[in-house]
Amino acid sequence: MKTTWNIGLNNNPKSVEKIIDTFKINFFDDLIIYRKEMCEWNGQPEPTLIVEVLTEGVFFEGAVIDLTEEMCLAYTQECIAVRIDGEGHLVYNPKHEGEQYEFDSQYFHEI
Repeated sequence: MKTTWNIGLNNNPKSVEKIIDTFKINFFDDLIIYRKEMCEWNGQPEPTLIVEVLTEGVFFEGAVIDLTEEMCLAYTQECIAVRIDGEGHLVYNPKHEGEQYEFDSQYFHEI
């Protein structure tokens, strides 16, 4: 399974290194590649960490969504975009009460 996250770094209390450590804990035996680039959120530039994980089928889509919700809370993000085996999702922070958008691949960045 290939999963890619776009994690915004504005308002994020964790450093890139701490975020990658989270991935290493959750996907310890899997291939993790990442890079930082400037993306866009709500029409504004935002530094973004793009993380790709190749797993051996240990995780299923529901577990990835649950993990992404936990990341939204830990990284103080309104939502995090994730693509799981080609299917895109915008996973919202469980505490988010505002408008929710649909995943739009034109704003999603891959490794």
